[in-house]
Amino acid sequence: MSNPSSLVWPPDRSSDLRTEARRHVHLICELTSDLEFVYVSPGFERDLGYSVEELLGARFQDYIHAEDWADLDEHFASNLVSGREFSATARICGRQAEWHRCSWRIRAHVGEAKATRIIIWGVDVHDQQIHETIFGELIEKARDALVVFDSVGRIQLFNARAEELLGYASSDVLNHTFPIFMPERLRPHRGHLWMNFILEGENHRRVAPIEVIALRKDGSEVALSVLVSRVGDGAVPYVIASLRDIEGEAAAVERRKVLAAQRTQAKRYEILGKIARGIAHDSNNLLGAIANLSNLALDSIEAESPARPFILDVKRATFRIAELCRRLMTFTGKSDSEPGPVDLSAEIVAMRRLLEASVAKTTELRFELAPGLKAIDADAAQLHQLLLNLVVNAAESLGGQSGTVVIRTGITSTSDIDLEDSQVVDGLPEGPCAFLEVSDDGCGIDEHARRRLFEPFFSTKRENGRGFGMAVVLDIVRAHAGSLQIKSNPGQGTAISVFFPLSERLAVKRFRTPGRRSPAFRAGRGTILLVDDEDVLRTSTKGILEAVGYTVAIATNGAEAVVAFEAAPLRFDLVILDLAMPGMNGWQAHQEIRAIRPDIKVLFVSGWSEEVARSRAMGSSPSGFVQKPYEAATLLQIVEAVIDPRASASPEGPPGI
Repeated sequence: MSNPSSLVWPPDRSSDLRTEARRHVHLICELTSDLEFVYVSPGFERDLGYSVEELLGARFQDYIHAEDWADLDEHFASNLVSGREFSATARICGRQAEWHRCSWRIRAHVGEAKATRIIIWGVDVHDQQIHETIFGELIEKARDALVVFDSVGRIQLFNARAEELLGYASSDVLNHTFPIFMPERLRPHRGHLWMNFILEGENHRRVAPIEVIALRKDGSEVALSVLVSRVGDGAVPYVIASLRDIEGEAAAVERRKVLAAQRTQAKRYEILGKIARGIAHDSNNLLGAIANLSNLALDSIEAESPARPFILDVKRATFRIAELCRRLMTFTGKSDSEPGPVDLSAEIVAMRRLLEASVAKTTELRFELAPGLKAIDADAAQLHQLLLNLVVNAAESLGGQSGTVVIRTGITSTSDIDLEDSQVVDGLPEGPCAFLEVSDDGCGIDEHARRRLFEPFFSTKRENGRGFGMAVVLDIVRAHAGSLQIKSNPGQGTAISVFFPLSERLAVKRFRTPGRRSPAFRAGRGTILLVDDEDVLRTSTKGILEAVGYTVAIATNGAEAVVAFEAAPLRFDLVILDLAMPGMNGWQAHQEIRAIRPDIKVLFVSGWSEEVARSRAMGSSPSGFVQKPYEAATLLQIVEAVIDPRASASPEGPPGI
């Protein structure tokens, strides 16, 4: 078999053309004078399915359709003796008995050992048509403006993007020469410029673009980046010019950078949210243990003990931290929050510690909150996000220097609001409304920045700004049918006020606070399987339940709970099941336990909200729910209600420890 690198191709073809041909044609083969294969290209295996081994020594005509061979054989007889190259169309059979109609080019030459060899190369006609169609589609729909010139500079193709960029219709420019796009002052150089275009074809494509000034149809000029390619051989090439608006390209690059930064930041927020939720959940477990141990300590000391006030302070601090954890879980999207009547001032008081932790120590937060405000209808989670964004932005305007951020609330009237200077006015009804104002004595912003402050991705912080905070604020204001107003001057600080319509509902949603009642419980009757992976919480909860008379068995994870329950399913009156556990979690254990005994009562315990916990119960609801951390009184009351609903209905039911 001949080495394909030594094939003698027609003398008018260069070595570069041979390389180009092998890259683009489907099939290349070399035959003996008896038309037996001595070389086949990889295309025979790729496109027809034959291996090289099975073709070597086989006869070419055995793979050609019988109806086409007679014509092809006649060409062989009349042309090969004279050494002329010829072309023909014939079908060749693939391994799966499918036929490929190919366009063949055939030529004889003298090969190794003075033997006659026949070189054949072919292209699938159908694929060629597809490629031409696809090429045309790519030209028309390309992102770049593409203009194709013939060898003397006449325009042969002008795609839709070129029409958009230069203002001409394709019919306006076809067969015109390229100086139609040249400003008058540059036309004396058109010959030199065109020769540069033609000479670009030596390596088929210029590596670096050139910059030119082009004339649009409307007479305006545009700076273009032009990348030139030459296709074709000899003295009649075609020149393809790819055009890009330099200014537009710079803007596109900047947009891509912004979008990349946005994706990176969104990923960071997602990771941070997962970390925050995990910390909040684990903290709830530990806080629950602290609350339980505090209750056990209170039960074991005298009412007059000097240690009692300190233990009560531990309990109060525990539930304050628990409230922060719940808000953190709401903030990161894993705790449900619904719009409802809320006291704006009370919500800010509840967020005070989170706000103080979110700004630099050099920033003084001053709260001027009107008491007893009429309620507004708000989603608490969104309200918290709005407030945090405003406060953090205000603190950052201080540039790390000492300064003050003032948070004010109150009631005003829409008649006192300058609606012409407000960002949102459509949804705010006339009459009284509640307002939230966040002001600072920082650097302030100029008129240009004021106009763009709420645009996504716009930021006055050159390095660290992401441009999301104020856009989110504006969306939240719109969602609450409110209005927003900004007052600022460079060097004089900024004040942003948000106005909310008042709620027509009377009840104000408030966060739960732990009870402090401590009468004795009636004796607990029943056996409980307590399942929790946190040792201290499991031990302290067991102590609370046993202190009032329940019999308690424990399991440290879901799999252990299923084994214990399966061993004696009739022994237990209730299963208290933590939900977030490694391995088999509480939801999975719930399913397994209910499969063993469908009527067993199950009490879910979790740091997640009840809505989240029930939504993942996979078709069967629990008998009750307790959110961590909980008061011992709350746990005992719910346990008694689940085990014996009639007893818990008594007015002597357990109030708390």
